[in-house]
Amino acid sequence: MILAIMLVAGSCKKNSNDSSANKTSYLTLRLTDAPANYDAVNIDIQSIGVQVDSGWSNFNLPNPGVFDLISLSNGTSLLLVSNIGVPAGTINQMRLHLGNNNTIVVDGVSHNLQTPSGQTSGYKVKMNASIQPGASYVVMIDFDASKSIVKEGNGNYLLKPVVYGNLVANIGQIDGTVVPSTGGNLASAWNATDTLSVFINQVSGYFLINSLVPGTYTVKITANSPYRDTTLLNIPVTLQHVTHLDSIHLGQ
Repeated sequence: MILAIMLVAGSCKKNSNDSSANKTSYLTLRLTDAPANYDAVNIDIQSIGVQVDSGWSNFNLPNPGVFDLISLSNGTSLLLVSNIGVPAGTINQMRLHLGNNNTIVVDGVSHNLQTPSGQTSGYKVKMNASIQPGASYVVMIDFDASKSIVKEGNGNYLLKPVVYGNLVANIGQIDGTVVPSTGGNLASAWNATDTLSVFINQVSGYFLINSLVPGTYTVKITANSPYRDTTLLNIPVTLQHVTHLDSIHLGQ
């Protein structure tokens, strides 16, 4: 009888552990950036919080430190954390917790970047994404540096982050090549609810616009003189798919 009780107890414990494991989702978090007209925007990221339903999970970065947002554009992204376990449910938001070494470089001159609340409460990343038990997801965190920097009247620079988060499974992309490669400066895609931009590679002419929610977009190439801006209409974006545009020849 004692042996039978021990076997039943062991079985219940095992089932309980299995049940707990089955309620866990796994996240890999990557950071990317929309372009901005600065030499560098250096952000000191130390940890990240994830809110699923009403509960929070907090994670220190395995390699915390200072990262230049300007380098994370046109399809480039930075791995923040990999395969972290959180409860299954709905991700409502994330928070980036920053250190003190935040700077901006403008015309070759470095300035301290003031972050009023980033070190304490963290900067909110709005999300609304369902994650299933036992499944793995990649989250793309899009930090819009151009909208996040405020220059004050006294010449100081303030960081008021505009940050978005999406499951890669819930977004698509648009890419293309501008001809000539130096003819275009900026590629932008927008619709009624979403606007994203990237700088065009001046060597290859290539651009990739990331983190687009499925829908129909207008794409505009902002040209360098003496070339003219070019606009493309009704460009479709679908889940987990790159919409490839033909070579975009710019006229003068």
